[in-house]
Amino acid sequence: KVASGSLFRHGENWHVYRVRSARAELVQVAIGASNGLETEIREGLERGDLVILHPTDQVRNGIRVSAPVKK
Repeated sequence: KVASGSLFRHGENWHVYRVRSARAELVQVAIGASNGLETEIREGLERGDLVILHPTDQVRNGIRVSAPVKK
């Protein structure tokens, strides 16, 4: 499951941006049940994948990204 705020429509399908090698990667996903906060991902992601929450229009496929540092 992922935070529902990471999902967005691109064409007719649902997508997320996954972070791979410090770059945003556009990934089509198949979704399942949702409670409004979290949504089940049936296909497209693997357990432990890092996704971008609330991606803005500045996020594009292949753009370099960094994760916030936890203190």
